[in-house]
This record gives sequence, structure tokens and C-alpha cells, in this order.
Amino acid sequence: MSRPFQNLNSTGSMVFDGLAAVCWFIHMSTTVAHPRVINISPGQLYTFIFTQDGVGNHPMMWPDNCVNAAPIDPAPNSLTVQNFIADQGGFLIANVPPSGVQP
Repeated sequence: MSRPFQNLNSTGSMVFDGLAAVCWFIHMSTTVAHPRVINISPGQLYTFIFTQDGVGNHPMMWPDNCVNAAPIDPAPNSLTVQNFIADQGGFLIANVPPSGVQP
């Protein structure tokens, strides 16, 4: 099975297209204020891998169709990995432990 990926540099407005990739490596050097996730397929797993530059502190505001998404680590040179599964309603849902369960 082919799991295509894309290497991207951060921009103020990014589009993550599920027809182009299921995994994105995002090199954070700017704030991403208006990202969009489009063309997702129910049951498909999607992965976002963020690497901060040496300055750090480049946030991304997750799109409304990304549920339970964790914030991106702002520390310089940090790495954040976020996995989602797509549902039938066009949402990407992150796995989170049930309430009260400690990892």
C-alpha cells in the first residue's frame, strides 16, 4: 500500500489535501493561521509531523474539522506528531484517552 507524503514549509494559509497525501512533514518557520484540510476519506489515517525551526514559537490554529487536536510544541527544534482518523462527516478525529485515564 502506498502512503504518499508531502514535505511543506509553513505559510500563513495552508491546504492539506487528502488526495495528495496522507502524511505531511511541515517545517515551521511562520505562524499558520488559516489551514484547511480537504478531500479526506472515511476510515483513512492521516499524520501531521511538525518541526519547529531554531527560533520556534510558530503556532498553527487547527481547522474546525480537526477534533481533539493537540497544540504544536513551540520549543525551538521541537517535533510534534499528530495522528487522526477520518470519519464520514468530513472530520479528522485525534485519539485521546478517556476522561480520567492517565497515560
